[in-house]
Amino acid sequence: MAKGYLAIIAASILYGIMPVLSKELLLEGMNSNSIVVWRFGFSAVFCLAIMLIKKVPFKASLRQITVMVAVGILGFGLTATLLTASYSYIPVGLATMFHFSYPLFVLLIMVVITRERLGALRAAAVVCVAAGLVLMMDFHGGANYTGIILALLSGVTYALYVVSNQKSCFRMLDGFTSMFYVLVASSVFFTLQSLVSGSMMVPATGKGWLLAMSIGLFCTVISLRLLLYGISVLGAANASILNILEPLTSLAAGSIIYGDQLGGMTIVGCFLVIMAILLVSLAGRRSIKRQRDEVKNKNQY
Repeated sequence: MAKGYLAIIAASILYGIMPVLSKELLLEGMNSNSIVVWRFGFSAVFCLAIMLIKKVPFKASLRQITVMVAVGILGFGLTATLLTASYSYIPVGLATMFHFSYPLFVLLIMVVITRERLGALRAAAVVCVAAGLVLMMDFHGGANYTGIILALLSGVTYALYVVSNQKSCFRMLDGFTSMFYVLVASSVFFTLQSLVSGSMMVPATGKGWLLAMSIGLFCTVISLRLLLYGISVLGAANASILNILEPLTSLAAGSIIYGDQLGGMTIVGCFLVIMAILLVSLAGRRSIKRQRDEVKNKNQY
């Protein structure tokens, strides 16, 4: 159990420092599209190596591969592109908090598509995250709305990615198998897009190459592996509670490294978003407990 907690904490911290590493590449002169290209390229190579070493199967049906390609490009890939682009306009910690609006969009998608009941806790979470986002926009503080919109859109696309993983035909595949196809699809698509648009850039320094490889290995492949392990030990609901360390890490890192300062209203907004994440997690735990109780009651008769 303790290993599960440590795995989730480590994964959240690795995810949380990724914006800082990406920001460093932006400061070196790389554009956001190129950062995404190198991130997914290195991630795909590292994922391939791990699959070969651990003998994880690559087998998937044509339908599953087609869906994974679409989800990789429109969900995971587009999310990374939008979020990385937002770092050029707003502090990395604030961008991460706006990105964490995705639980709200997941709830809304599930309610509309699957007619899932919202419930009191989830309804409260929707109110909290909506109020938090409004406060974080800090209308009187000269907020950069380009960065805010990009970060919010990354929350929308990531919500679509999350729902697709839950409901898609490839959800039963090994986590590394689906991750590999998603990473390869994203890498190929955004590489071609960058080459065609003439925006492709390579890291200009040894430090840049090290940063790009670190994002691919530690902040993508290893962090996801730790997250999957933690979920297998603790369950998704418990793991999601600890996942609030990710935006908190980004906020702390941005403040320490770049001296990012947030206004009072923005801080309150961040607190409300964190509260929303906790409420969604609590609702998930109650839902799982209710389902177990129902199964237990059925087995008694």
